[in-house]
Parts: sequence; C-alpha cells; structure tokens
Amino acid sequence: MIHGYIFAQVSPAADEIEKDVVVGKTHAGVPIVKRAKVVYADSSEAYRHHHHHQLSLGVGLLVGSVTYGYLLRPDWILEGYAQKQLEFLAGDSILASVGTKFLPGDSFYVKPAAAIRWSRYPKFDKMSDNASNQQAMQAYREQGIDLSVGNQWSWPHFLLNAEWVGFYIPLFQKSKGDGTLVQFRLVQLSVGMAW
Repeated sequence: MIHGYIFAQVSPAADEIEKDVVVGKTHAGVPIVKRAKVVYADSSEAYRHHHHHQLSLGVGLLVGSVTYGYLLRPDWILEGYAQKQLEFLAGDSILASVGTKFLPGDSFYVKPAAAIRWSRYPKFDKMSDNASNQQAMQAYREQGIDLSVGNQWSWPHFLLNAEWVGFYIPLFQKSKGDGTLVQFRLVQLSVGMAW
C-alpha cells in the first residue's frame, strides 16, 4: 500500500486516524485504494508540512539556548543546538549538539543527539598564604550523548517548544581535571519562527 496524507477540516473519531481512500480505477473498473494518514488542518503536524526551516531561542533555569532545525519530513527534524548553562558551584558550560527530533504524533518529540560540552568549575584545593583571591578553574572538554523529550507546537510562522526533561551523558573526556558530571535539565521553553 502507498502511504500519504489527507488534510481534514473536522476531527473524526479516533478510529478514523488512518483510512482507505480511492485514488482511481483500473481498466477493469477495480478501485485503486491507498492507505492515508489523516492530518487535521489546524494541527502542529499540518503546519510542519509547509515548513522547511526553524529557528528558536530558549530559556530555562540558568540556561539559554539557540536552535536551528531543517525539516527532513514533517515528523523528522535535523537540529543544531547550542546552550549556555550556569552550573552549581559557580561553574558554567557550553553544550553544542547535532541530532534528530522525531515527532511520532502531533507535538510530542524524542530527540537524541551527538554533543560536545566545554565546562569550567572552580578548583577546591587549599590555597597558600601567598595565593591570590582568585580561585583556579578546572577545564573540561567532553563528547557525549544528549537526550531530551518534550512538545513542539507549530503555527503558520511561529513555534513554541517545551523540553520537559533532557540530559547530557559524557562518554569521552579530554580535560585538565578529575571527572565529569552528567548534566540534567528540567523545563526549558523556547519560541521561534518557521518558514
């Protein structure tokens, strides 16, 4: 069967999400049937059919981010992401990632990504009497995996993204320090435009 999309103005019952559509007839008069996915005209998924690019700015608890997305399909977005986060213990980090956002329904998404993180944290060594008041910083550079889940709602030229939970897991470290931290994020909102 061929899969396609139909835009519907009314909301059918839940069992009508996929239905058979007659798209023609053979020479013998036998109908040609195609299985089609119903997409509601005012849904986020329908608006993504008309978009190719997305750009958004986000904020969260001690976090700022910028994201660019290219829509490969309405349910699959290739994204580049950069985030600046202030960490506890007076440190900070920059996370850059490239991944895919998979939207299995109207707005819910799962996003795995390959990432690199640069971090700085204060060193907590004893300071000598002659040491300056400035604390030494430990620097880390890591490669890892960034995973997140959330919702992305789309309108004609506007989008709203809510990352409900996300975390970065370091896999490889090249640093001048002893150890890495898993980065955990809760509720990050971003707004942007789509064209």
